[in-house]
Amino acid sequence: MERSKNESKTHTSYSNSLIESRFKVLLFILRMGGFQLNTKSVSRPHAVYNVTIFACFYITNICVGVDTFVHRQDLAYAKKSFRMLLGMLMCAWLHFSVR
Repeated sequence: MERSKNESKTHTSYSNSLIESRFKVLLFILRMGGFQLNTKSVSRPHAVYNVTIFACFYITNICVGVDTFVHRQDLAYAKKSFRMLLGMLMCAWLHFSVR
């Protein structure tokens, strides 16, 4: 009787492989989108890559905002720059809300 109780507890526990088998496609799609889900640890080169990408993205975002402000007299150029800045801000908002 004791053995069956222990077996039932281990049988119903949620292991990482069970989650992997049930949500394989969804986890694959999210990982392809850049979300780190159900991973053991991040390697050092991948951590350096993440920091570099985030720094470059946000520095570019600031530069585009400053460029839009500097060239605000040229309406056509400012509208193009602002449209690009708005798209980048939407991506940043999505990054902060999903992460």
